[in-house]
Amino acid sequence: MSPPTPRLLIFGATSVVGGYLLPRLASTCWPVTAVSRQPATALRQGHAHVEWQLGSLPDSCPAPDPAVTHILSLGPCDAFVAWLAQQSTPPALRQVIAFGSTSAQTKLDSSSALERNLAQRLLASEAALARECARLGVRWTLLRPTLIYGGDHDLIARIGAFAARWHVYPRLLGPAGRGRRQPVHADDLAGAVIAAMDCTSAFDQRIDLPGGEKLSLAQLIARAAHARTGLVLPIPIPFTLATRLAARLRWIGGSPGLSRDAGARISRDQAFEPGPAAQALGFAPRPFEP
Repeated sequence: MSPPTPRLLIFGATSVVGGYLLPRLASTCWPVTAVSRQPATALRQGHAHVEWQLGSLPDSCPAPDPAVTHILSLGPCDAFVAWLAQQSTPPALRQVIAFGSTSAQTKLDSSSALERNLAQRLLASEAALARECARLGVRWTLLRPTLIYGGDHDLIARIGAFAARWHVYPRLLGPAGRGRRQPVHADDLAGAVIAAMDCTSAFDQRIDLPGGEKLSLAQLIARAAHARTGLVLPIPIPFTLATRLAARLRWIGGSPGLSRDAGARISRDQAFEPGPAAQALGFAPRPFEP
């Protein structure tokens, strides 16, 4: 017998991944409830299939409807897990799908104490997710994307906007420009969320979701810059100077890819094997398309 029709509760529906997930869900006819800090009247446009609830994680959100079968968390995992710890088992709930980050691995041995603390918090929230789902008696899936793009304000978008305005972009000199990355489009992540639902090979698993192409950081910046304008020139620049300029221009400040204390980490490859995600979810992300 096939499982009952999914009924979804979504946190982070207004995130960049949520912006691609909600249109995909519109064709399923599944009941969808989304929790947001924004008033529902501002969110209903274009998402008539979604019921919006006002709330904020972890302490100002309603308990899930007893008929909810899947809870999706598209935002920070720690706040979501703190809310989950306050819940009793909804009768129909069968799976929780949440987002983590590959930064849990890449920043664990960073020279920056702030980045090491971030990695430890991410790992702690992953362990707490597994623990709370075991307490509730439901399956869980943790999706760990690499560098996400496809929105209006991510690092890739900011590089493109800068290049379109000034018609130049930084070409990083030295090892920092050679470290490889796998940018992953938010729409591919939305597809992975749907693929993970009721997927037995994704049950109780942490799954890395890398993008479909490995690029050096220098190549990534150049492609992002050229995507927004045809007339753009590279400016060779050392990594340390680039980070100072990026901070002044607000490219960084918690954003992935660049930080003042990340020189050694930036120079290393931050690439993940695509095989496990392909095997578990059929995940086949697109090449980098800024």
